[in-house]
Formats: sequence, C-alpha cells, structure tokens
Amino acid sequence: MKQLSQSKQKIHDAALKLFAEKGYTSCSMSIVAETVGVKKATLYSHFKNKEEIFRLILETIISRHEKSVNRLVDNAAQQNSILYLQTIFFDYIKFCKGNIEVDFWTRFYYFPPEELEEEILRKTHEYERLFQSRLIDIIQSGINRGEIVDRSPKDIMISYYYLMLGFVMSLNFYRDKDIKPDAESCISVFLDGIKK
Repeated sequence: MKQLSQSKQKIHDAALKLFAEKGYTSCSMSIVAETVGVKKATLYSHFKNKEEIFRLILETIISRHEKSVNRLVDNAAQQNSILYLQTIFFDYIKFCKGNIEVDFWTRFYYFPPEELEEEILRKTHEYERLFQSRLIDIIQSGINRGEIVDRSPKDIMISYYYLMLGFVMSLNFYRDKDIKPDAESCISVFLDGIKK
C-alpha cells in the first residue's frame, strides 16, 4: 500500500477514530472535516465521500495486519512449534490490546454498514484464510518434527485460532482486567493437549 500524503493521513487518522468510536452512520463528512480542522470542501478535494475514506481505512488496516501476521509467523520453521505457537498467541493478543484499528475492524465486522457489508466480510475472510494457512504450516511442521500429536493440522489450528480470538474479544469486555493469567492458563492447557 502506497504512502499517504500528510493531509490524507490526517484525515485517515481522524476518521479511523471517529468511525471506531461513533460508528459509520453517525459520522458525516462535516464531522470528519471539523475533527481534522479543515473546511468540508478541502475534505472533498481528497475524498469524494465518506465511503471512500472508510474503504481506505479498511484497506490500510488489512494491509498492516497481514504484515503483522507475516512477521509473527516468519522463521517458525527454525523454532520449536509449541513454543512458537505460544509466542504467536501472546504477541497477537498484545498487538490487539488497545489497538484502535482492531476496535474499528471488530465493530464493522459485526455491525457493518449495509452498503459495505459484503466487501468487509469478503476482505476479512481473505485475511483470516491467510492467517489460518500460515498457522496450519507451523502446526504441520511441528507434526513432521514430532513436536505435535499427529492429528489434523486444520482441526488443531481452528481450536488454537478461536482460543486466541476469544482472548482478543475479551480485551473489549475486560478493559481494566489483566487477562494474562487466564490467557497463560488456557494456552498452557491447550498446548499440553497437542504436545507429543
């Protein structure tokens, strides 16, 4: 994804926060312009409408998350797969905690604007398939090296993936609670169950 101009980046950042906090319908171009501190005409010189701003934000978030996932799972072949799955689990939760992009994406995955619903779901599922396929590779590698029980890598991945997502979702519900002890307990029990 190419670098945004300083003006577009400022609009992007303000709209990201507004959409994440207030929702899509509640944010007009006027509100975005006021938040950025520009005239509405200036905003329209960069974006033709609110939908275009939203799409840019979604594309940026997905691109950043794909890069983050790739960083998380790179070099897995050189490490013990059990320890690496544990590292990915905690790194992903840490990455998502207090991340406004995750708040944005979560909000609009579950409550999408009707006119953008199909696009949001399609792009989210493409991202999930990428992440899940990378996790399957790590698990398969662990099975091949005798570190993980010989079971369906997809079944193991699905259990792991939804355990991780559950903790990411709980970050929104328990903002003031330290979930690390619970996360450590759950991932330990899960990994002990798949360890050979």
